[in-house]
Amino acid sequence: PPSGMLGNLTSEQERVYLELERRLATAPEQETTAHVREDRKRRLLRMLRSTKFDVELAFQGVHAHSVCWRSIRMDAFEEEQELDSTNMMYVCGEDRVGRPVIISRMCTHISTSTEHSKKMACLCAFTMQRAIERMSHGIEQVALVYDCKGLAPRNMDVTLVREFVRVFSELFPERLGKVVVINMHWTMLWFWKLISSLLHPVTRAKIAVHGADFEKPLSEVLPDGHPYVHYVRAAKAATPADAARLP
Repeated sequence: PPSGMLGNLTSEQERVYLELERRLATAPEQETTAHVREDRKRRLLRMLRSTKFDVELAFQGVHAHSVCWRSIRMDAFEEEQELDSTNMMYVCGEDRVGRPVIISRMCTHISTSTEHSKKMACLCAFTMQRAIERMSHGIEQVALVYDCKGLAPRNMDVTLVREFVRVFSELFPERLGKVVVINMHWTMLWFWKLISSLLHPVTRAKIAVHGADFEKPLSEVLPDGHPYVHYVRAAKAATPADAARLP
C-alpha cells in the first residue's frame, strides 16, 4: 500500500496517528453509522492523509465529519433516493483498478430554488456514500468523470457547487482518486475556475481537464467495456438532439 495507509506507516506517521487517538480520547467525536462501517484506524489515517498528517487539522476534520453527517441527516435517506443516470451524478461501474466510477453531468440539473440546490448536494453525498459502502475490499477511493457536454448557463448553479464542495470536503476526505473532466468548452472555463477555486489544492492536483479530445485520457481510467465509454463515443458522433436521447 502507498505511504500513509494501513500497513505502510513510517514511525513518524504512527506517532502522529497515536497523537490523534489521544486527542480524540480526550474530546471524542459524535458517533455516526459511518464509524461502524469502516475500520477506525483506516478512517483516521484517511483523515490524516487529507491533512498531510497535521494532527490539529485532522482532529478538526474528524469532528466536522460527524457534525456534517448529522446535519444533512445522512441516516434518514432511503435506498431509492440514490441518484441514477437521469440526475447530475450517479455511480457507473468500476475503473481499471476497481474503484467505483462516479459520473457527473451537470447539464441535467436546473435549480428551482436555493433549497432544491442544497437538497441536491445532499442527495449527491448520499449517492457517494452508497458507492463507498459497495467498494471492494482494499479499495478506498472513487474515480470521477465530469462530463461538460450540454452544459449551459441555466445549469450553472453556484449555490449547489458551494454546498457540494463543502459537504464533500467534510464527509469524504481522501476519497477522490482521480478526476477526469471531458468535453470542456472554452466558454465554460469561467465556471470551472469558480469550482476549482473552492477545491483543496490536493484535490485540484488530481484533476485533468480535456475538451472534445478525451478518448486517450478517459481510456487510461475506464476500461474499454465500460458503459460510459460506449455512451460518450456514441454521443460524440451524434447530433445534439440525438445525443440528448441516448440512454
